[in-house]
Amino acid sequence: MERTRRMSGGGAQDAGVAQEARLLICAVAQALGCVGPARALTLPDRSESIASTLIRSFGCETTPARIRAVNALLVLLADHELPPGTLAVRAAASGGANLFDCIAVGICASAGTEIAGHYAVVDRFLTARPSATALRDKALRLHQRAQRIPGFTHPLYMGGDPRARHLLAIAAELADDSFNMRQVTDFVGWAQENLADHPRHEFAVVCLVRALRLPVWSAAVFFLVARMAGWAAHVEEQRSVTGLWRPRARYVPRP
Repeated sequence: MERTRRMSGGGAQDAGVAQEARLLICAVAQALGCVGPARALTLPDRSESIASTLIRSFGCETTPARIRAVNALLVLLADHELPPGTLAVRAAASGGANLFDCIAVGICASAGTEIAGHYAVVDRFLTARPSATALRDKALRLHQRAQRIPGFTHPLYMGGDPRARHLLAIAAELADDSFNMRQVTDFVGWAQENLADHPRHEFAVVCLVRALRLPVWSAAVFFLVARMAGWAAHVEEQRSVTGLWRPRARYVPRP
C-alpha cells in the first residue's frame, strides 16, 4: 500500500492525480445507482464517503457497521503486486496515456473470468443458503477432477490469503440468518484441515457481500472500484520513470 500512501502525501503533481482519481471514483460510485434498484444516479450527501455512496447505489441503507466493512474491503483490495490489470495500467501510463485511459485499460484487463468474473463463479459455488455438508461434497468432487475450489488456492499465499482472513472475520461478525456464515466458516476450516486449501480474497468478498445483504454483483464492482485507487498510484509512480515501458523478449526459432 506504499504507493497509495504516497498519493496523499506527495507534491503538486501527486495532488493532481489524487484529485482526478477521487473525482473518477466518486462519479463511478454515483453512476452505479443507475444499475441499482433506484435506476438513477445516487446524489451524494456533503462530505459523504465513497463507501457510503456505494452502499446506497446498491440499494441498501448505510450503517456504521456497513461503512466500516466496505472501507476495509476497499483498502485491502486497492493494490496487490502486479496482476494483469496493473501491468496494463503501467504500460499505458509509460506511453503517456491520461489517468482515465489508464484506468479504462486496467478495467478491460481485469474483466475476465479469472479476475473480476471469478466472483460470480464463487457465488455460484456458495449458493444463497450454503451448508457445510453440501460445500464439502462439491469441493471433494472438484478435487477428484483435479479442479480447484472457486475462491481458493492463491499462488502467492500458499498458507492462506491474509485479506481473506480479515474479511471473513468481518463477515462472520455481521452476518445474520439470511446468510449462514457459520456453515461457511465450518467448511473453510474443513478445507484447510483436510485439503490443505485456503480461501483467497474473492471467496471472502462474496461472503461479506452476502453478509451485508448487498447485491451479489456488487462483489466484482467493489474489486474494480478499489483497484482504481491503486491503479492511480501506479500511474503516478510510472510517470516518475522516464521512457516507454518495454519488456524485452527473446525470440527462439522453431526447430
